[in-house]
Order: sequence, then structure tokens, then C-alpha cells
Amino acid sequence: MIALTILIITIILLQIIQNQKPKNLIFVFTILTIVILGASYYSSASQINVKYPFEFEKYKDAKILGNVIDIELKKENKFTFVLETDSIHTENFSLTRNYKFICSIKDCNSKIDYK
Repeated sequence: MIALTILIITIILLQIIQNQKPKNLIFVFTILTIVILGASYYSSASQINVKYPFEFEKYKDAKILGNVIDIELKKENKFTFVLETDSIHTENFSLTRNYKFICSIKDCNSKIDYK
């Protein structure tokens, strides 16, 4: 991406060199240098660090305390619900924080009976 930007700027500058006076050329180079340096600094300094709340990706025997706030029952062979947590407990840690989990349970062997 940076190489493409530099290539486009170089082509523009070559066109400007052929048609402009040297005084205007220095001004254009200065402005373009300031813009490129500012954009480079902004893109490197403004990266968002995403913090994953759990140490590992999978946990066994976790206890999740919370409330089911939404249930969607009318899907074929499955139903979906939203679980809003109060706390999560495992062998390794205990976390008291609100998360919303979208859970989908599918019965692969038979159709769910909605009687």
C-alpha cells in the first residue's frame, strides 16, 4: 500500500516538475513530505490494541452465571439465545464482568418439536 502511494506521488511530482517553476516545486515537495510523514506517524501511533479477556481459547468445566435475555426458537433444528453474564468461573480464574454470548444449539439427529 505504501509502495503504491509512493509510486502515485512520484508520478504526480514528475508531472509537476515538467510544468512548474523551481520555487513552486520546493513548496510542493515540502507539503507532500509533511503529509506523508504525518500519515505514517498517525497510522503507526493510532493502532488499537485489542485485549482478549481470557488467557486461553478453550476452557473446560466453566461455570457461567447470568440471565438469558433473548430466545429465538423458530429456526429449523436449532434455537438461539443471548446469555448476559454476571460472572465466569473456571479452575484458573474467576471473572466478574458483563458479557453477552450468542449461543446456538443445534440438534443434528432429529428435528426440534415446537409443540
